[in-house]
Amino acid sequence: MVLGSKGIIFTFDIFIAVLLLTLFSFMIFHISVPRSDHLRILSLSRLANDFLIVADKAEVLNTFDNETIGLFMNQTLSPKLHARVEADLYNKTLDVTQTMNVSRLDEPLPEEFVTSRRIVNQFNETGNLTHIGIFRLYLWWGDKIV
Repeated sequence: MVLGSKGIIFTFDIFIAVLLLTLFSFMIFHISVPRSDHLRILSLSRLANDFLIVADKAEVLNTFDNETIGLFMNQTLSPKLHARVEADLYNKTLDVTQTMNVSRLDEPLPEEFVTSRRIVNQFNETGNLTHIGIFRLYLWWGDKIV
């Protein structure tokens, strides 16, 4: 049985179509698969944001106390995470009255870290605003995580 020129061209067209479909499928799969680094950063970012929300709701941040915030950080965050909380406390005229730095380890920030911010208001007994605190949480994985 001899194939005519129409059969060869038709076979060649199917071969190219299957090749392009395979290439296109591979490209879509490769683009849509998230990288592990992006997932690590995303999980750290969400964890940092959640930590500040929980600390604010538990009224830990309102204390503006290094020991209280440090204790809450150690009780809440995994030991595999390194964290630093920095805060500036402003009075009603927006003058800085106090700065705070709570860190698990006394080490510089690495190249890869996430940060989250939260503004906390402090009121007196009569309900008047006395201070505004701007908290920044820096969070990164320790060296033991691969």
